[in-house]
Amino acid sequence: MRRFLLLPLLLFPTSAAGQAFSEGFPFYLPPEDSATVEFLPPFPASPITDADRIGISGDDFVRRGEPIRFWGANFVADGAFPLKEESDFIPGRFRKMGFNLARFHHLDNAWSDHGIFPRNGSTRSLDPVQLDRLEYLIAKLKEEGVYVNMNLHVSRTFTEADGVADADELPQFGKGVTLFDPQLIELQKEYAAQLLGHVNPYTGRTLAQDPVLAMVEITNENSLYFMWRNGELRARSEGGELPERHDLMLDERWSDWLRDRYGSTQALSQAWNVEAVGQGAELITNGGFESGLADPWQLEFHGGAQASASSTTADPAAGAAAARVDVSVTGAEDWRVQFKQVGLSVTQDTTYTVRFALRAEESRSIPVGVTLNVDPWTTLGSYTAAVTTAWQTFEFTFTAPETRSGDVRLSFTAGGRTGSLWVDEVSMRRSGVAGLEEGESVEDGTVARLAFSDVLKYASARMQDQTRFYIDLQDQYYAEMSAYLKNTLRVAAPITGTNWNFGPVDLAVQSRLDYQDNHAYWDHPQFPGQAWSSTDWLISNRPMVEATDGGTIGRLLAGVPPATRPYTISEYNHAFPN
Repeated sequence: MRRFLLLPLLLFPTSAAGQAFSEGFPFYLPPEDSATVEFLPPFPASPITDADRIGISGDDFVRRGEPIRFWGANFVADGAFPLKEESDFIPGRFRKMGFNLARFHHLDNAWSDHGIFPRNGSTRSLDPVQLDRLEYLIAKLKEEGVYVNMNLHVSRTFTEADGVADADELPQFGKGVTLFDPQLIELQKEYAAQLLGHVNPYTGRTLAQDPVLAMVEITNENSLYFMWRNGELRARSEGGELPERHDLMLDERWSDWLRDRYGSTQALSQAWNVEAVGQGAELITNGGFESGLADPWQLEFHGGAQASASSTTADPAAGAAAARVDVSVTGAEDWRVQFKQVGLSVTQDTTYTVRFALRAEESRSIPVGVTLNVDPWTTLGSYTAAVTTAWQTFEFTFTAPETRSGDVRLSFTAGGRTGSLWVDEVSMRRSGVAGLEEGESVEDGTVARLAFSDVLKYASARMQDQTRFYIDLQDQYYAEMSAYLKNTLRVAAPITGTNWNFGPVDLAVQSRLDYQDNHAYWDHPQFPGQAWSSTDWLISNRPMVEATDGGTIGRLLAGVPPATRPYTISEYNHAFPN
């Protein structure tokens, strides 16, 4: 029987104000109150001994050979370092509410008043005062029978004082790069040794060996696979989140991975080129406007909008001509003016590539779509082009959900603003599928590392290898960190990797750890002015029953591990269930 852990993300001790509302009432729970009351079942203090050490049996956490369930909350940032006089009563209050697990989260943060690192610009040592407060709190929790879930890498901001070059260029909290940069991995081990290997003067034990430690999380919400899917594993100069040196580091690791797997360009070509096919025939008529603006090009405007279209030989993107659309009066919506080619056909489950060049009188966004030209005007594929005053070439792909003959159009929506828009070099073809590109070589290390957005352009064998590469990097990281924790620091508690599971790929990686963890939020507050402000925030107040994807339930079910692993939910908020 699967046992669940649920940890609402709470801050202890803290106070906060939310959006103003009327007809409220005071609601206050004294933090020092640990007395038994009639409306709560009794949860007596039961100090944790060596016999109470947490283990795993199948998909259960076990204590004394019996399954145990956990219910807890998070001690976050400053809340993990209360004054000792506060730690004398907080654990009792915690236990009274039925909590038997405390998750220590964001100890390594840089944005609270005072985290676990001293304020000297470095994160390579622990502040002795803060560590003492933390260890005193843990000792008091142990006396009350409350276990500890300790997070390692959460929000550490590496600095140049740590010896990390260009530290200020790292992604926020070092996400992603902490999974493959050898220097940052060694710094994570150093921190784990300082935190888990220090003898707590109030228990006489290191946390690694203390039975109060029930769980360890290696890194919080960290996934190379997710960052790849999100377009972040590129240099910032290319629109990603990586410093240049980490972009090059990943390229080198990719080249090494291909050499180890295939050995030669010939072997790689045989694996990747099996599915390679060329592009289909051109479907757009007169895409360069060399023949003027004759059918099937049309200008549509209505709803009060006024516009004209013409062919111009002044500064085309290529060839001798381009199309020019002039909007003199906008309509109620930007789609009231559309420059379009009609009469196109598509085949179900076939992928198409649309290319075009645009420039405008002033910078603006231009929606481009492939849609039905008849009711219900279904969109088959779409793209929004960030157009400037200089010619730019844009490209997008789509897969046709149905077969349509002669009633599809490609349109450029121009009615959102008055002024001129120029269009040239319009193309739409059945997409080709590439394997190994000409000039790419395993021996020379010139095989490109692809973006997730390239998935429809390349053979499945190539994209599968690109995915395997990120899986392997994550596997290596978690295997190295887990082995260090268990074999060097002698951590006896179960260990998980992270809690960002985006489909089977991340689940496969995390299934090799002792247990799996997940997070889910519904209607997370938005902060329009100041990040994480306690007063300046907004919610949509949308009921979850309107969520077609199942809301948090779908998110949590997507992260369920194999039957041989316990499953925990260490962050869950559904704070506004109206």
